[in-house]
Amino acid sequence: MTTKIFMCYKDYKKYFLCFLILLAVFSSMCTEKQEGLHNIRIGNHVYVFTSDIREAMRVSVNEPMKIKKLIDNADRIDVVFNASEEDNKYFAVVGFNIVSKLQTYYASLGWAKDFRGMPIENATFQHPTIFLRGPSTGATNTSVWLLYTNNTKNIIIVQGKTFEDMEKAGDKLVLTVLGVNEIVTN
Repeated sequence: MTTKIFMCYKDYKKYFLCFLILLAVFSSMCTEKQEGLHNIRIGNHVYVFTSDIREAMRVSVNEPMKIKKLIDNADRIDVVFNASEEDNKYFAVVGFNIVSKLQTYYASLGWAKDFRGMPIENATFQHPTIFLRGPSTGATNTSVWLLYTNNTKNIIIVQGKTFEDMEKAGDKLVLTVLGVNEIVTN
């Protein structure tokens, strides 16, 4: 009788070991690979970005504090684009992402902002302007740039040489206005 109980115990250990191996295999198959950092919490709101925030933080910006101050102090901001058949779809997505995040941010502060999208032909450049440039409309690099020309200090150029680069530049503008200078992950 003792031998039989011992054999059952041995079988139990073998089955238990097989169960643990199968559990490890299945759990590794169900674990999602981390694709990137796309969410950031500011106050009680979580902002979801299209591009990996760490990648967007690498986009060049020439005057981050002046850009933030320009947008903070404006009641109206124009979002301007040079219409092209190729880039219009990019402008629609990037412009929407910029405006939706900034409106949410300013609403959380209790500030009303009037964002107006328009083709360059309708732009007056009398208000702070976010000027979107894409691969077919003059983008020379991927950057966020405060432009100074003839006493004009109110044009922010957001440009990317590809759609992905435009998304990163748009996300960088939003991160700049939100005051995010650094991402620390554990």
